[in-house]
Amino acid sequence: MITIANIKSQDGKVFLTADCNPVVIDIMYEGKVFAEANLPDGYFMTERAGRIIIARIGQNEVTGHLFSYIGELKILSAKIYSESGSSVSAVVDTETHLFMDTDSNWEDCSSNWEDFSGDEIFLGDNERHFKRTLEIKRSVFVMKGMNTPDIGRLYYEDGSEYIGEVNYNNTTGFSTGSVKTKDSIPLKRKLRKIIKKGRRR
Repeated sequence: MITIANIKSQDGKVFLTADCNPVVIDIMYEGKVFAEANLPDGYFMTERAGRIIIARIGQNEVTGHLFSYIGELKILSAKIYSESGSSVSAVVDTETHLFMDTDSNWEDCSSNWEDFSGDEIFLGDNERHFKRTLEIKRSVFVMKGMNTPDIGRLYYEDGSEYIGEVNYNNTTGFSTGSVKTKDSIPLKRKLRKIIKKGRRR
């Protein structure tokens, strides 16, 4: 049973504290971000239409740092669900001694003012991802370094099963490799059933 939970957004990172190991974290937000998961094995994160879902599919505990992001993120609400079926609305806390050179209000953005100098910005290694995110119509959430035993069975387009490291992007889905590259191959969650002339193949 869960009775207390807190979601905190600070300096481009989102944290969770709770008095149980949740099975689902359901976050509603406004903004547009490039985000990278910081979850243990056995957890999955995706996003759609201003809603972030983090689901537990293993037994590892998730508390602390959930994900990092670049861009504008305003958490509107968060609901945390326990294994027993109980849920609680998390207290949302935002610490904003932050600045990012965008058209957004500075207090809603995600870069430390003291770290802003010259051409460098917060999380500089992901600058190109942030610039790309600003050009698209939705946020990008990625997960790296997962394995098929942890996230279920995945298949190539031809129906053969893939076993190994995978990555996930909420805009493009699963693909082969710990990190997505030009050589990564798209994967499907379920084996597609083809029906032809009354027969299923």
